[in-house]
Amino acid sequence: YSPNCIHARPEDLCKAAKAFPDTKFVLAHMGGLRLWDDVEKYLLGLNNIYFDTAVCATYGLQKEQAKRIISKHPSENILLGSDCPWEDVNLTIKFIESFDISDDYKEKIFYKNAKTLLNIQ
Repeated sequence: YSPNCIHARPEDLCKAAKAFPDTKFVLAHMGGLRLWDDVEKYLLGLNNIYFDTAVCATYGLQKEQAKRIISKHPSENILLGSDCPWEDVNLTIKFIESFDISDDYKEKIFYKNAKTLLNIQ
């Protein structure tokens, strides 16, 4: 883990997603660990961008910002991520369950979106 090294900035990921619109990008940590203001600015609404929820509960994604992100991004493009062993998946599940969203949307995040993305029957 390299806490002081940014491996992929949302602005750069936006450029890549727009340059390759037929490519699906799965971005960890809701698009950028602790860069969620930039995620909101550059990535929301891009149909070929998928976010996972890994370590967001542990690393301070506030519920209000999480709600903005998931409400302004395609509902099919949010995936459960655990980043195990760095975060207990139960923390991630509780974090998602705390969102004021429908049970159907939670099921999409927990498994349905991944099944669709990975073309699992």
